[in-house]
Parts: sequence; C-alpha cells; structure tokens
Amino acid sequence: DEQNNNEITDTYGEIDPIYYQEFKDWRKTPTLDPLNSSFMERIYHEDIYPVFNFRNKDLTNAILRAIERNTLTVERIKGDAKNKFPRKCKLLEDSRPCIYRMRVDEGQWHLICSLSRERITSVCDLLCYLRYVKDGLVKSEAREVYWQIMQKRHSIARAKLGILNT
Repeated sequence: DEQNNNEITDTYGEIDPIYYQEFKDWRKTPTLDPLNSSFMERIYHEDIYPVFNFRNKDLTNAILRAIERNTLTVERIKGDAKNKFPRKCKLLEDSRPCIYRMRVDEGQWHLICSLSRERITSVCDLLCYLRYVKDGLVKSEAREVYWQIMQKRHSIARAKLGILNT
C-alpha cells in the first residue's frame, strides 16, 4: 500500500496512474512511433497534433516529418531590420513580425513568427528528449524522466495557448 501511495504523489505533483503506467510500459521498449506505443500515441494526439494546427497544412506535415528525422533548422534572423515589420508567416499565413526562419531538410527558408517558432521548438524539445531516453542517453530514475516529459508537455500546452517563453 505504501508503494501505491508513493506513486500517487511526488514532489512535482500528483501522478496520473494511467499516464504513468503507459510511460513505464513505453520505457521497457521505447519507440518514437505513435502506432507502436499507447504512450507515444497519447503524446501525438494530445500534444503534438493540436499544437501544430497551422493553416499551411502541407508545410506543417513536412515540419513534423523533419522533426522526427531531426532535419529541421530554425534560427533567428540577425541584422535584418526589415523583419521587425509584419510579413506573412509561412505557417499561420498571417501578417506578423517574422524574426525567425526555418527550413525543412536542405530546402528553402521560410519566414515564421515567434508564435510558430515557439510551437515548433516545444515539440522539438520533447521529441529530442524522448529520443535521448530511447537511445539510453538519459540515466535518471523513471520518476525523474516521467516528470521531465510532463514538463516538456506543459511547455507544448503553453505554446499552443500563445504563452511565449521569450
């Protein structure tokens, strides 16, 4: 019974038993494929797909594939004063200050605004961390890894709501 109580609360907060069990199952044979893991399926459906609700669907799909392949480049545009004025964000298809640019693989550069950048980088951060866990580069205890993932999911939720971490 003491074991169950320890799994309910933690120094970070209360542990959802369904999420935590999915995580523990995933950790036994980690994969980043949402079709082969209920844990990854949940992350894609609850976090990644909703935050990637951009108007430019073709580019959005290409970005997600590039993130999965680790071939996306996002960078701040330096020294171009013209980018302080509104331009069309390639993802939102709306006029906004675009101080970032990105490219998929080695393709063309696309101007993006801070909101788009924050959404993209929050997903990159989560998937990169999950890749490190999968590859055995993260040596922390299961609970610490779980809470790191929850923090990254929290960052995605904030980005989806437009709360920028700048």
